[in-house]
Amino acid sequence: IVSYFWCQKFHFHLRRNTAQTPFLEKLILETGGNLTPVKSSADLLEAYLAIFSQIKDRTILHENVPGKVSALNIEIAPDLSPYIEKASFVLSKPEHISAELLSPDKITPDFLFEDNEPRYSVFTVENPVGGEWSLHFSSDAEIQAYAILHSRLRVKIISPQEFHQVGQPLRIVVQMLEETENGELRKIIGTSSFSALITNPDGSKESLDLFYDDGTHGDELSGDGNFTRLYITTEQVGEYKIEILGNKGSVQVTGESQTIVEVFPQLLNDKAPIGYEVRAQPILLNVYIDNLSDQLDIGEVKALIQSPSGEESQIQMTASKDSFQGSFMPKENGVYHLRFFAENATYRGISYELEVEAEFNVKIIRTLSVSLPRQTTTVGCFSKDY
Repeated sequence: IVSYFWCQKFHFHLRRNTAQTPFLEKLILETGGNLTPVKSSADLLEAYLAIFSQIKDRTILHENVPGKVSALNIEIAPDLSPYIEKASFVLSKPEHISAELLSPDKITPDFLFEDNEPRYSVFTVENPVGGEWSLHFSSDAEIQAYAILHSRLRVKIISPQEFHQVGQPLRIVVQMLEETENGELRKIIGTSSFSALITNPDGSKESLDLFYDDGTHGDELSGDGNFTRLYITTEQVGEYKIEILGNKGSVQVTGESQTIVEVFPQLLNDKAPIGYEVRAQPILLNVYIDNLSDQLDIGEVKALIQSPSGEESQIQMTASKDSFQGSFMPKENGVYHLRFFAENATYRGISYELEVEAEFNVKIIRTLSVSLPRQTTTVGCFSKDY
């Protein structure tokens, strides 16, 4: 028996290994779905609920009940109930057992939906209050009980953007939001936790188990509701998939995004000699952009030069075709440190650092200037009286 459920992708659940298995394995490979084997039809409920848990606003609470019981409790934390839009209590039970749901104040609530079948019961309530919800059965029985919480919590992924520079730490920033009744999203400041699963371009996976909102680990401002973590393994070029799991108490929310890591244009120093003998002419500086793209936008390119004694000079570089040029007249012998950098550099709409460093040695050659005395001619004028 094969059943399927549509949840962004195909998910198939096999009751037993059959000849259909290879076909389904091929199908999910093409569609990006999942294959979940189950031992019996009773396990289908758990398989379906596992799918619900992947939906961004669903949280599954599962009560593991050992042996036979006549009642059990499922608790909804009072501090979380304001974020729960509705709750569905789902029971898998023997055919001869009937069930009743009571609210924390021990009354039968008004049901948004109620369905009682021989092998299962479903009770759905709106805006459930916090506390212990109790399920009572007509006699002792082995029961599987679940609560599906439809929350108003959402995960918003602020960063990264669509593209990212290869080799640079990937800054992942997420928020916990509440969707209000009028559809607006309100950022929640306070206790939330996040983790992430990163799928690299080669298919390997890495987990980030903790995000920070304390001004560390790449977080910019403590306590602003922006939770941050740096992912430093970005040497591969290609698509990175980021899956976020957010928790506020027992309520879980998920979100995902992708970013393309690629080689950004770089500043390259012209292949100039590492040593200069300087006489009377300044040193010519030249830098150009490698992997130039129409999507590159830079404001100004400058050179910062530090002399052997520590004195710094900043030079404005002038654009000339595909390069930038400038000149510098050193005043002392020794090793100079040179850094070219671009201000307001963006690529694919993303601001990033564009710079290159180098060193060069200077030996100043003193020149002798000789001045010759000026040669003068005296012209005499003579007159004679007649």
